Amino acid sequence: MIRRILVASLLCCLVVPSISFAKDRFLQGRVRMVGDRDELKPLVGQDVVIAESGDTARTKEGGRFRIFLKEIYKPGTRITLSVEKKGWLIQYPLDGEARVPDDLEKELIDIRLLPVGSKKIWSADRIEKFIKDTAEKSKEQVRPEGKPEEIDFTRYIKDWAVKYGFSAQQARAEIDRWVREAEQRNDPYELGLAAYAKKNFGEAGKLFEESATEKLRRAREAAVTAQQLTEEVIRDFSLAGDAHTNNYQFGDALAVYQRAVGLVSRTEQPRLWANLNRTIGDTAAKLGNRASGDSIRHHTETAVTSYKAALEVYTRDEFREEWAETQVKLGVTLAERSERSSGETSRQFLMEAIEAYKAALTVYTKEALPKNWAWVQVNLGLALVRQSSYESGANSNQLLVQSVEAHKAALTIFTKEAFPELWAKTQDNLGHALLEQAKRVWGEAGTRLFAQAAEAYKAALTVHTKGTLPEEWAMTQAGVGNMLAEQTAVSLFETDPESLAEAVDAYKSALTVFTKETHPQQWASMQNSLGHVLRKQGMRASGEASIKLLAQAADAYTAALTVRTKEHLPQDWATTIWGLGSLLREQSSRSTGKLATQLLGQAIEAYKDALTVRTKDVLPQQWAVTQAMLGRGLQDLGMRASSDAGSQLLSQAVEAYEAVLTVFTKEDLPQQWGAIHYNLGRVLQEQSTRTSGEAGAQFLSRAVEAYKTVLTVFKKEDIPQFWVMIQFILARALQDLGVRTSGEAATQLLAQSAEAIKAILTVDTKEVIPQQRVVAQIMLGRVLVEQGTRTNGEAGAQLLTKAVEVYNIPLVVLTKESSPRDWAAIQYDLGRAFQGQSTRTSGELRIQLLAQSAEAYKATLAVFTREAFPKEWASSNIVLGSVLRDQGNHTSGEAGTRLLAQAAETYKAALEVFTKEAFPREWAMIQDMIGTVRSEEGTRSGSGAAIKLFGQSVNAYNSALTVFTRESFAREWVVSSSNLAEALFLSRDFARTTEQLALVLGDRSLAPDTKIPLLVISIANAIGLRENNNAQEDFETISRALNQQGPDFSLGWNWSAIKVAIAQHPVFAKHQQWLLELINTFGSGRRDQMLLATEIARKAFESISPP
Repeated sequence: MIRRILVASLLCCLVVPSISFAKDRFLQGRVRMVGDRDELKPLVGQDVVIAESGDTARTKEGGRFRIFLKEIYKPGTRITLSVEKKGWLIQYPLDGEARVPDDLEKELIDIRLLPVGSKKIWSADRIEKFIKDTAEKSKEQVRPEGKPEEIDFTRYIKDWAVKYGFSAQQARAEIDRWVREAEQRNDPYELGLAAYAKKNFGEAGKLFEESATEKLRRAREAAVTAQQLTEEVIRDFSLAGDAHTNNYQFGDALAVYQRAVGLVSRTEQPRLWANLNRTIGDTAAKLGNRASGDSIRHHTETAVTSYKAALEVYTRDEFREEWAETQVKLGVTLAERSERSSGETSRQFLMEAIEAYKAALTVYTKEALPKNWAWVQVNLGLALVRQSSYESGANSNQLLVQSVEAHKAALTIFTKEAFPELWAKTQDNLGHALLEQAKRVWGEAGTRLFAQAAEAYKAALTVHTKGTLPEEWAMTQAGVGNMLAEQTAVSLFETDPESLAEAVDAYKSALTVFTKETHPQQWASMQNSLGHVLRKQGMRASGEASIKLLAQAADAYTAALTVRTKEHLPQDWATTIWGLGSLLREQSSRSTGKLATQLLGQAIEAYKDALTVRTKDVLPQQWAVTQAMLGRGLQDLGMRASSDAGSQLLSQAVEAYEAVLTVFTKEDLPQQWGAIHYNLGRVLQEQSTRTSGEAGAQFLSRAVEAYKTVLTVFKKEDIPQFWVMIQFILARALQDLGVRTSGEAATQLLAQSAEAIKAILTVDTKEVIPQQRVVAQIMLGRVLVEQGTRTNGEAGAQLLTKAVEVYNIPLVVLTKESSPRDWAAIQYDLGRAFQGQSTRTSGELRIQLLAQSAEAYKATLAVFTREAFPKEWASSNIVLGSVLRDQGNHTSGEAGTRLLAQAAETYKAALEVFTKEAFPREWAMIQDMIGTVRSEEGTRSGSGAAIKLFGQSVNAYNSALTVFTRESFAREWVVSSSNLAEALFLSRDFARTTEQLALVLGDRSLAPDTKIPLLVISIANAIGLRENNNAQEDFETISRALNQQGPDFSLGWNWSAIKVAIAQHPVFAKHQQWLLELINTFGSGRRDQMLLATEIARKAFESISPP
């Protein structure tokens, strides 16, 4: 938003009735080629260049050209024109040197070209100029011990001749001819040149002095008349400029003021010269405020140059008040230049402006010149607000405090009674400074600052009415809109939508005054602000209303960019580009598929574009805000992407957030610092879901630390709703981390998660809505289940019992009819709790708990149907299958076998959703589960049915291994391969068992708690094949493996099916006793017991089957 700068001036303030834009200056002329008979032919399509500036134009019809002429080239200024046409050179003006015409509109510069080698080039004036130029150059040959006759013109003549296509002899001859002709005339100047050409330097000097003396005499005779006329010319030009200024024709005024100052000698008339320069500065500054495009920068540059020129005369010691007034004008213009620049240049201009204001205050004191003092305080206050954007942390905040103090100081002079308009303008600017403070402070302090800003704007509007002061009224309306919009920006939760609607009305009101035609920059600023608020409205709306509001925001941003270009208004351009990026990001959240991805990509590019202006060195806070939004865009795009591309984008988002934290520190900007940590936690948590193993746990651990950091800033007492939200997220992250961790560390993490949830339940009911309490109870139940399943003994049982109690609390509120999905989720968790309790009991109680678990899972399936919730339905079938399997294994007889068959069918049902194509990993895991339950079912069946069931088990394991390859899923491959080896043994296919065992046991990374049971199966399999030597080797391998373990080493293998197979198959009859004793010891013993059992078994085997 462009703020109004108050200019300290002794003149009255004028209301602007009309606008006069700057007139660009153009040098006009034509290029013609001279023919053999002196005919002139226009040259079309040829470039003409002003050598000093590099400005170029191409000739058109009639050889006419029109070149842009910078302001520094005043009438009479020498310039050099060049026309590079092969085989041609400039005849006139000589060497392309010309003077800027007095009247650019009417006077043309006539450029004539001759062919190289044309004798028409040898004109008297060209030869005179050559001799004069040679006189200047040849001074370089003068040496302390040299002599006049040693001066040599040869090289100058040669270069000159070659330039025009002649030999040195030809050029020398032409010079000699001219000398002879000059000696026939009685002109001291020409005679001096002739003498110089003949190297008669003494005679030449006398003749030039004679020429100068005569001309001086004539000049003195005309001096009195000339001086009087010059003063009258200056007076008349100045009066013309004043008239043009009062008519708001600033372009015309600037032109005549510049003509006037060109006639004034700084040495002889310093005060008049300084005053005219200051007037030029004032006029150029007015043009800069009203111009567009390149003219803006050009006119502000002219103003700064002119004010600085005036200060060369207006010194503090000799012209105190003029010096101070010019310092203020310089400060205002430098501030304007700062707004139209970017990077370190912009910052430097602003620093110079502040120094100029402070310098003026050494003369403009409150006691001596109170009104002027107050004017400068207001301008200083505005500059300090802008300077705060170039700083960060405490420095930035301190500058805003100083700005508020400066405006309040001005109000001690600018009272409403004495100076109503100035009082209102100062109130408006005070509101702006307070608003900037409020934007950086959250909580009660921020609310107070917003209220103070609102009071300042309301005060201004008691004077700034649309009827009497339309521009000031519009500016204050813009301030009110900003204040209403920013109040919503610092709120973490839904704000009154009326505030945004009122902000829109305020901006639209301002636009009834600030039109693109009359006030292009203010109009663009309003469009930008309107875009921001419409975007926020769109974010809070839904459906068609949201789409319409976001489209209107896009139109507003696009309109703003027709004025706010990167070349002319870089900082404003960056602000609008930033807003457009945020709009694109919001639109992406309401889109799907490729369109959403494209919109996010465009948003990211917009933020990156803004960062080309908003650099960390120059605009640290704006840089940090833009980096934060870049992080959000990368995070959103990363979450939509898959595999490596998504992970890379999330990593870039983390880098962006961490970069922001180098500016947003806890000490200086605690709320912003905390908010960035929240975003950082979210992206780290997302990374953890995409990363397995220790790396994934590390991401989650960093997310937990980020959330804990947030809670050091946002306290329950200050912002209870946000605090509750963070506690929820922290609890979930701690729970997930606990699940991914083992041992005591996991227990502690789950305990922390439970404490975080319990803390939520201690918050006052008005701060935590009923739905949040229900969610908290559900989360607490889940954490208690995780804790219980990981805790041994009575403590674990108590935790699981507590989980069941906690789950029953929300079931009082949530019914299947009122909240079916939440009810089903609780039933699912209850199933887990009962299942966990069952593992800690035995006998009838265990069967009862498993039955309760199965009933809970079945209840879940009444809501999570395959049609409505396919993934939830499939997941519930998997856990139900596990419970049915456990029930079957603990139920004897036919009933148990039926339960195992039901488990297998339940697993198969899950495969309808978890297909190999869509969910290969889940599909393979289920195949492994089917293989296990079919093996257990086969163990309990008669021989015919058993062989069939074992075959199904083998097929299921083989299916799993089509996904669980050693290369892609090493751990899962070991599990399924080991299960397949056991299933083959149970199916009595001893030959294939040997092959499978060799494959698995050949894996050098195989853990001992898997390797040793497989070696036992290998021994039994060797007996089945009657390959005694292989069994002997397996005994020795088992002993070596056990000796490498600690004394507490034990095995967790399920031996039940193997024991049944050995007991039932006649091939094991002679070895049955020692095999079963070995397996029983391996099922419950520690290392030393297993070593002893291995030795006993080996001896028993040798006694029965000697080598």
